[in-house]
Parts: sequence; structure tokens; C-alpha cells
Amino acid sequence: MEGPLSQDEQQQFTALQDRLSTADDYRDLFENASDIIYTHDLDGVLTSFNKAAERVTGYTREEALRMNILDWLEPESRAMALEMMRLELGGAPRAIYEITLRTKDGRKVALEVGSRLVFRRGRPIAMQGIARDVTGRKQAEILERDRNRVLELVAGNEPIESVLAQLRRLVENQMNGVSCSIALDRVAGGAVVAPAGNSEGLSNGAARPDSEGPSRFPILARDGQVLGDLLLHPSPREDSARDHAVLETARRLAVVAIEQRQLTDDLAYQALHDALTGLPNRYLLEQQLERILAEARRHNWLVAVLFIDLDYFKQINDTLGHTAGDMVLEQVARRLESCLRKSDCLARMGGDEFTVVLPELADSHDAQCVAEKLLVAFREPILIEGHELFRTASIGISLYPRDGIDAATLQRRADSAMYRAKNRGRNGFEFFAPEFDVAGPERLEIESALRRAMDNGELQIYYQPQVDSSGKLAAFEALLVWNHPKLGPTSPARFIPVAEESGMIVPIGSWVLAESCRQNAAWQLSGCPPIRIAVNVSATQFCRMEFVDTVAQAISTSGLDPSLLELELTEGVIVRDLEESARQMDRLRALGVGISIDDFGTGYSSLSYLRRLPIDALKIDQSFLREVEKDPNTMPLVKAIVALAHGLSLKVVAEGIESQYQLDALRSIGCDFFQGYLCGEPLPASVAGQMVCGVGLSSPPPGFGPAKS
Repeated sequence: MEGPLSQDEQQQFTALQDRLSTADDYRDLFENASDIIYTHDLDGVLTSFNKAAERVTGYTREEALRMNILDWLEPESRAMALEMMRLELGGAPRAIYEITLRTKDGRKVALEVGSRLVFRRGRPIAMQGIARDVTGRKQAEILERDRNRVLELVAGNEPIESVLAQLRRLVENQMNGVSCSIALDRVAGGAVVAPAGNSEGLSNGAARPDSEGPSRFPILARDGQVLGDLLLHPSPREDSARDHAVLETARRLAVVAIEQRQLTDDLAYQALHDALTGLPNRYLLEQQLERILAEARRHNWLVAVLFIDLDYFKQINDTLGHTAGDMVLEQVARRLESCLRKSDCLARMGGDEFTVVLPELADSHDAQCVAEKLLVAFREPILIEGHELFRTASIGISLYPRDGIDAATLQRRADSAMYRAKNRGRNGFEFFAPEFDVAGPERLEIESALRRAMDNGELQIYYQPQVDSSGKLAAFEALLVWNHPKLGPTSPARFIPVAEESGMIVPIGSWVLAESCRQNAAWQLSGCPPIRIAVNVSATQFCRMEFVDTVAQAISTSGLDPSLLELELTEGVIVRDLEESARQMDRLRALGVGISIDDFGTGYSSLSYLRRLPIDALKIDQSFLREVEKDPNTMPLVKAIVALAHGLSLKVVAEGIESQYQLDALRSIGCDFFQGYLCGEPLPASVAGQMVCGVGLSSPPPGFGPAKS
């Protein structure tokens, strides 16, 4: 047997057989294995047959299970299979052997086979086999062997008869009906004149060689004569029969050279392209990006790098299986391709991640237009096995030379911007901004310290009061504070982005939620009156399927009345996927908690979606309040928001109140609640508890005047 499996491959083969006999997931492994897996009874009649077997043999499962596997084998292979069965029945150890199978359409396929007996009640009842298609490898081995033999004969100045005899053997082994005229117009990149009598032998773009120039077939040389010349000048000679034989064999050797080149090209292609989608892989993308950046430096181009990650792709693999997931990725690749120019580069980086490189841009708006076009491409459903799947994507964009001048920096910063897009609610894009990119050593220090912060008691929750129009305490908002051991009190703006990118925002957010519920319940147990606490929820938390369970656990563990918990969601998080947001909010409302929209008005002007969502309150973003003080023309807009919210039975909270003017203006148009430093600073739990119990509430906050009845 030629070309046996290596020792490692044999071990893997044997391990797979053992796994097939013991693993709980036998059926899934059987169906989706890349190797052929089958069983047959002791007479050879097939009893099981997986998808890989259907693909290789051409027989459907229904056809195969009525047939005897021995009928598919070549005579020598049939004898080998029977002998191996006899040996295994006699107690011989398992072995790997090679057979040749003829497919339904008549092709011969070389297979490496490992088989084992299947026992029932101590008696052998069947054979189980695993087979790997090694046809390509065998052809390559034979091709290389014969080619080397021909070259050895030529280099050894052997008689032409010996060379021709070896060429004939090579032809018998390899060529099986390949057209010589077709081979000629493809050899050496398609730049060879066809033989006499064939005027159509040039491939696209091929140029006829100069008749006085060197031959394009410097293959077999003897006594200074290049046999390839016969292909270019096949004029009759004295021994026309020999000339004809040399011509034919040289033509066939050209086909061998072509196939050798094709095998090399195939290997090179596979090394640089994604096997599933056919797109360039990470290595080829980096080469292309380096080339584009070199051109950009010479021509002063703007270049954009877009990092694309599918949203919730894991759910497809978990619910429909990896085969469906692969089909989705193939369709996504084609959709992305349809949105791009020929000069653009698209690559699959692995998993559900893709990268696009856009050269020769006029300005950043061009990159934005492409990102928007890519997002639109996801709006149509993806049809997979009768299922309509709707999936979105998050896109991060970096620009050369603004965000970096080398490929690694641009890719890293596009990746950072993509995570920001995910954290802002998915189904959108973000351009890289310097604040996304905390300096490497500092970021690592923050991330490392943050992982220990909860265990070390460094994280604290402060409670900022919300008051009604009379100045009476109505609620608290829970705000996270980190007392960093080296940096001291650290702003959330500094560490929350690191927490989001590292994934730590989920455990930190869960802790804030649980601790806020526990503290509120403790105040009530100490005799304080009930009070609402609002807790901010990040996009990453809200989008996780288990978030509702996390909220339910916090309520149950603390014993808090759920109506005293309010969850604050940003507007951007909600509208990115309105239908899914509404479903998630319905699940939360079923627990009895309140829901408000935080930072309202920061990116969307339409209020129509409010009618579709189960929410209780709007928090007008403080940027509106600053504008109210600077530009009186802003006031009608804020007044309209308040009026519409009240029309939908929603409460309105004005946050960020810092001046008497802002307070008076918002009170005059009917805002329900107020929050900001003018109304009360964030307080530690002990001080906030005194305020809840009335100990620290001797008078309204400044600017409110006497409480209204």
C-alpha cells in the first residue's frame, strides 16, 4: 500500500472509532463527520450510511442500504476487504488499509479504511468502518513519482525510447482521456500555440510566442534538441512515426505539468482562502491591506478598514446546528460581496467575523455610506432549510491615516470600534475614536485590577436622589463608584469601556443590580418607607437571553417588592432591534419591575416607537437642558416631548439639573421628576438611608421653595 496514514493520523483514526462506540452524541457525529462512516452485516450488505458517504459515492442512503458494499469495489480491493474481514473475525487487531471504490457515475475513488467488528451478546454481528477519501493525495503522489522518473531519465541522457516508454506509463497512470489540445492552450499560463490543425488553442489573453524566441516547453532535452519544439513546429521529419509519438507524449507531459501546477496552485489557494466562503482569509487580507496602504502612501489616498461581526450568530449554531450556521455564513459572504466595488477587499477572519478594506475614498462619508449599505443588506431574511432568519451586524470603522498608518493598528482600532457598536445596541456602526483606545499598559492595568475589584470590596454604589416638583424625595438612581487602589476614585467613563470590551460589564452589572435590590430591601426592613431605585442596564446585559433570569434572581434573593425596582435603558439600545427589545421588555415587565428610557433624545427624533414599548418613564438627556439655557428656541421641543410623553401616560424625568434656570424652565412645562447636583449629590448608602427614613430631609433642596400640597 502506498502513502499510508502517518502514526498520528492512525491514532486519530482509531480514536474516532472508539468515540463512535462510546459517545453520547453518536448520531450527530455520525451524520456530520467529514469522513465516510458506515456499517454492514457480515455478508457485506450496508446497514448504515452517513452524509459524507452519500457525497463521495453518489448513492443516496435509500439506494445504498439495498446494496452490498463488495459490489462497489475493484477486484483487488474486494479481495483485500474480504481478507481484512477474515482476519478481524479471527481476532487480528484493527488495521488501516487502502481500497479503490467505483462511484455511481463510474469514477474511481481511493479510500483509506479502518474497520472493526460490532458485537452483540459476545457474538460478532456486523462491521463498522470509517473511510477517508485520499484520491487527490494518491494522484499527487503518483504524478510526482512519474514526473521525477521522466526527469531522471532525461537528466541521465537515457535513450529516447526509454523516455517515451516512461512517458507512456505516465500517461496510462494519469491522463485518462484528457484532451491534448485543451492541455496545450493552458500550459505555461496559456501562452502556447496550439498544434497544427487547431487554430483555437489560445486561452484568453494569451499571446503567440515569437517564432525565433525560446521554446515555452523546455521539458525534455537530448543532444541540444528541445522536444517541446515539436509542439510549436510539428513539421514532418524522416521518421514521421517517431515524430508523431514524441509529439503525442510531449503533449501529454504538458498536461502533467499543468496538473502539477494546478495542484500547487490549489494548495496555495487553500492556504490563503477560507474553505467555506471562498473569501480571502486573515493572512491574505493582511497582505492585501499592506499593499493598499503602500499605494495609499504614494497617492495620498484615504483608506477605511471595516470590521464586521454578526449579532447573535451563536444562537443559530445552538438551535439549528453548525451546518445551518455554515449556510448562513455563505449567504452573508455573497451579500457583502454584492455591496462592494471590485477594488474593495472582503475577507472572512474566522467564525462570524468579516473585514472589508475600502481604498481610494474621498472622505469618511464614503465609508459611512458603505457601512449603511452593508447593514441594509441584512434586512432581508436569510432562508435556511425552510427557516426565515433575520440577523444583524455590528461594524467598526478605522481610517488611514487618521487612526493609524499600519495594518495592525487599523485592524485593532476597527475591532475596538466594532465592540463599541455592539455595546451601543448592535445593528449599527461606529467610527473609531481615541477614547475607545485606552493606552495598552493602562488598559491592562485597569482590566486586571477591575477583575479583583468586586472581591476586594473596591466597588461601591452611591445613590443620587430624584425629587418631585415640590422637592420631595421620590427615588434614587444607583451609580457605580470604584475606589482604585492606585488611581484613587476612578470615573466610570474611564473603566466602563474597558469593562464592556472585556465582557466584565456582565458580572459587574449583575452585582450592581443585586446590591441595589439588597440595599433597598434592607432600608425597608429597618423601618424606612418604600422607595424606588433605578439601575442602569448596559446594552451587553440587556441583549443577553439570561438577563431576565438575573433580574428575577436579584429580586427573589433580596425579597424586594419588584415595583420598587426600575431599569434604565438607553434609547439607542432599544431601537437597534425594536422587535426583540419589545419582547425582552415584556418579559421584564412580567416580573413587575418598571422600565424607563435614559438619555432620551440623543439620537432619534421620532417618538412613534414609544407606543409599542412597555415603558413607564422618559429621562430627558442633560444635553437638552444645557441647550435650554443657551438657546430659548430649544424650549418648544422639550415642551413637545413632555406633552407627548404625558399623552402616552409616561412620567418625565429631567436629569442633569445644575442651575436654577434649568429647574424653573423644566418645572414650568410640567416635568414630573428632577435629578442633578442642584437636587442632590450622589450619596453613600448610609447617608441615603437616612434620607429615605426622613432623618436627613429637613427641607426641600435649594431652589424648590415650600413644598406644594
